Amino acid sequence: MISWKLSVDFNKQKHLFFQKLHMNYIIETYLCSCGCKEFIIKYPNQKINYTCKKCKNKIFYNANEAYSFSKYLKQHSSKLTFQYDIKYSLNTISSSYITYIPTDIDFMANKIIFSKKIVYTITLNKNGTINEIYLIQFPQKIKNILEQNLISFIEKNNIFNIPKHNSKLTLSKIQFFLKNPHLKECEFYYWSDVNYLKYKNITIKEALAMISNYPKTKSVKKAVYQNYISQMQTYKSYNPLFVKPFCKTIKDTNILVDLLNLDFDVSKFKLDSESIEIFILFLKQYYSEKQILKLFKESINYAIYIEDTIFELLFNINNMNQHFQKVPCKIITIHDEFVRCQSVIQYEKIKDKTLSYTQQELQACKSIDKYEVKLPRNGNELYIWANRLHNCMASYFFSIKAHKTIIYGFFQNSILQFVVEISDGKIIQSSSKNNNKLSAIEEKVLSNWYNLYYNSFIAK
Repeated sequence: MISWKLSVDFNKQKHLFFQKLHMNYIIETYLCSCGCKEFIIKYPNQKINYTCKKCKNKIFYNANEAYSFSKYLKQHSSKLTFQYDIKYSLNTISSSYITYIPTDIDFMANKIIFSKKIVYTITLNKNGTINEIYLIQFPQKIKNILEQNLISFIEKNNIFNIPKHNSKLTLSKIQFFLKNPHLKECEFYYWSDVNYLKYKNITIKEALAMISNYPKTKSVKKAVYQNYISQMQTYKSYNPLFVKPFCKTIKDTNILVDLLNLDFDVSKFKLDSESIEIFILFLKQYYSEKQILKLFKESINYAIYIEDTIFELLFNINNMNQHFQKVPCKIITIHDEFVRCQSVIQYEKIKDKTLSYTQQELQACKSIDKYEVKLPRNGNELYIWANRLHNCMASYFFSIKAHKTIIYGFFQNSILQFVVEISDGKIIQSSSKNNNKLSAIEEKVLSNWYNLYYNSFIAK
């Protein structure tokens, strides 16, 4: 506690002679941190050099200046004494960082009246919304304590009916279950997406049944549950990325179980379940479920191939159906066939169109370490590049033409070896044939070229 000095007008204070006796006096109150309190009556302009009779303290802070509290706080926050406070109502709970300022005197009770000043507060509403208000910046540790006070109060008093957690309860977990009150088990917090779980009340078991299309056979139910347990143990989260489309599209129970038992690292995929479902349904027009199982088994460690292949399909699925020619049911061959189809489609749109570049972009076409760097000058040339590397480069034509992105090709002996895409001066992606990553030597060549030529020319 700090020591305060508070000055008040005698005539405005409630006392035995209130409104009966008017005197031109100021009452100056000294409240020392040692607990000593003294009232002194003086003339308005009278100067007093007060010293606490008990502890000899001479330093007292002017409480009248603190009436403009926000301004006072910015100047004197280091002098104030703060404490923590919790306030709970039916729909909200607030955790606050507060201080008390003397603002008045009750002479009838012989006490000083303090006003509570909230300087930092975090409010959590029943709908999961958090509001944060502070008058000045405070260290992060203050915010951490305020949040922990909220959590502890909710946990201790069982407020808002948050599911019991085996692990440490956090503010984000509390928010999650306030926003999703129909989810009745703590493990839902670790699901990648729960937006499709709109039941009034739902458990993990019921959610898994819904995701897997309410399977009738025990073997499928067991495989779905084992997939869930495996993900939770391995990745500490659950994403039914492949479970949903497999269960929705595959009819053969044994094949479905085998697919569900595949250990996909879902964290490596940027796809959604609906896209995978479209891909499987497309494949089923040409291949058996047994062949599709073999495809996914062989491609389990090639997330980039699965993603890129599906993106190729989704880019123009109507024309893909028109141009697709059956090839061996392998992810690489299907990917290449999708690229071919896309290239045929793109070629008709871009074959007669030219590309233009800035002088700086053209200046980066330099030879480096036995590689010759080039830019595609027209749609036909970009189409040839795409065929050489078996990728979807041709689909970038209109982005290049609109100067939203740019693709450089690296040649050896007039043969394209790899390409790099650059947007806003930054390397977005690079790849060699079949979207393979660059070799260590190629990475070094690209890095040297980018630093020596591209960056320096663009910087100018």
